[in-house]
Amino acid sequence: MLANGSICEADLDGHRNHLPLHVRVLRQHEIRIAQGETLDLTASHTWWDGLDSREELYVLLQVDRLIVEPGARLTVRGNVCVCNIGHLIADPPTGPGQPPVPQFEIHVRGTAHAAYSALRDAPSEDGRDGLDGVPGRTARERTPEPSLLGPLGQATILEPATDGQDGLPGQDGTRGQNGGLAMVADIRIGRISGFAPKGVRVFGQASAGQPGGNGGRGGRGGDGGNGRTHAARGGDGGAGGDGGHGGNGGLAGNIFVELPADDRDRVETCSKDSLGGRAGRGGRGGDAGRNGMARDAGAAQPTAPARPGRDGRDGRPGRGRPGPNIHLLLTPPAAQAAAADASQAHEPVAT
Repeated sequence: MLANGSICEADLDGHRNHLPLHVRVLRQHEIRIAQGETLDLTASHTWWDGLDSREELYVLLQVDRLIVEPGARLTVRGNVCVCNIGHLIADPPTGPGQPPVPQFEIHVRGTAHAAYSALRDAPSEDGRDGLDGVPGRTARERTPEPSLLGPLGQATILEPATDGQDGLPGQDGTRGQNGGLAMVADIRIGRISGFAPKGVRVFGQASAGQPGGNGGRGGRGGDGGNGRTHAARGGDGGAGGDGGHGGNGGLAGNIFVELPADDRDRVETCSKDSLGGRAGRGGRGGDAGRNGMARDAGAAQPTAPARPGRDGRDGRPGRGRPGPNIHLLLTPPAAQAAAADASQAHEPVAT
């Protein structure tokens, strides 16, 4: 149904999965895009009641004369788009001696929102830090508890120092979402006037993947308690959480550009791969708790100091995805003249 294709009955069930279509139409006799300005054809789900932000939307631009000044741009983000331009005109005109900087750019980009995925249905989150371990208790002397028969037990009770608790591990960061899709675009230009070679540039790229979440810091080990005859050991630090993987770059549909064969040198194409999302950083391991101190000479010391927690592993960067295939469909001169006559024959209607 795009790029002068035809409906195949074997594909009808697949087409029905996309119905009903939600289409926004812009119909004008003439549009001027001023220097440095952008005509944005991106449709929004908010234009229809009850649509989800990830609904597939369609845009149709039908314009008899599109006049563009230097640095003008036409952009669509993530919608299926058909641009039917009867006559594309540069104002002011440029000649072969002018610098080959694109005077007019058509950008087909991915959606601003992330692609839908059952595994990545929410933005990434950083892992929470692990809790610090509770410090050990210092040794203390406790007097016996009184009773009807007098004090119970020894005259003095020595409660030994206790070890510090280990810090808890940090949580892992979650993975990033995939980049938004760049959908199919069909750009039809009946006639081009006033442009130098490569004065019109068609650019396509899907959105970059979202970054993965950073891992949480491991909790610090608790300090060991001080004793008289025994020094308590500090707690080990908690491990840092692993970083989340970056989301993959968005997928891109085909871009079809139909133009007169005589104007082939005035159009250049640029297709870029989408970028993978940045990997989340692993969280730092928690510090080890300090060993306690013993007052008496020759008192027992901990056999080994407490250990710091290991650092979390960094996530993997997301994968880039191939850029869109841009197909040039060159119209023979006879067909070009017939299309120009047909464009001038109808009455302009603004919608």
